[in-house]
Amino acid sequence: MITTPYGFEGKLSGEEFRKIGQFALRWSHMDHTIGNCLRRLLEMSPAQATVLIFPLSLDLRMARIGAVIKTNPLTEYRQAVFDELKPAIKAMQFLRTSAVHGIVIDLGGDEEPYFHLRSKERKITKDQLFGCEQLINYAAHVTIAFRLSLGDDHDPEGRTYALPGAGRFRAYAGTIMRLSASCSLPIVGPRSKPPDPLTMRQSNRRVSQPGGFALGFPPMTDWLPVAFEVVVALALMTAITAWVVLRNR
Repeated sequence: MITTPYGFEGKLSGEEFRKIGQFALRWSHMDHTIGNCLRRLLEMSPAQATVLIFPLSLDLRMARIGAVIKTNPLTEYRQAVFDELKPAIKAMQFLRTSAVHGIVIDLGGDEEPYFHLRSKERKITKDQLFGCEQLINYAAHVTIAFRLSLGDDHDPEGRTYALPGAGRFRAYAGTIMRLSASCSLPIVGPRSKPPDPLTMRQSNRRVSQPGGFALGFPPMTDWLPVAFEVVVALALMTAITAWVVLRNR
């Protein structure tokens, strides 16, 4: 048997590997369920959805749902569930991309290995990830609640769903915020208002939402030196080309 070359695996127990696998499957099922929610709202068949919906990213699926309900408003109950779903999905995206798409950094010694997502400069430790299991499970329940509320061909009115810790959904009292705080991760709360993209473009700076989701463009100080070097290089190339042309005449 060919052994693994990665030393960090010795810092993760079999139980921890198993738990990460469980989380990954739960996230995948949530992703799939959101696709079915959009399919139901658009009244598509499973075959049509396979072509038109399921190739979409989770971000686009949620955005499409938001666009559909603007023209076809939901019932009060469905809207309440969707309002709870949005921060839940944001939280799952943060955890999923950080853990599944990140790498494990092991600096040796007694320091705990952590998951690092270079593209977004995110870092979460094992304890932070595993401490969010209740939040992950709650997000799964909310996803199911929204799907059931939309019904199907045989039950177009849909059904209500008892969320854990909150009774019927109308009894919700900040569960996402409470669970987000308990797992000590910077996760957007249910009523966080996203920055306006136009304002972000005009200010040309990086904007972070409450909870650490960074959006927008990097600060000017990050790219201005690089731009200056590019301009200087182009000017030198132009001058050298002109000199060569004149010399060969």
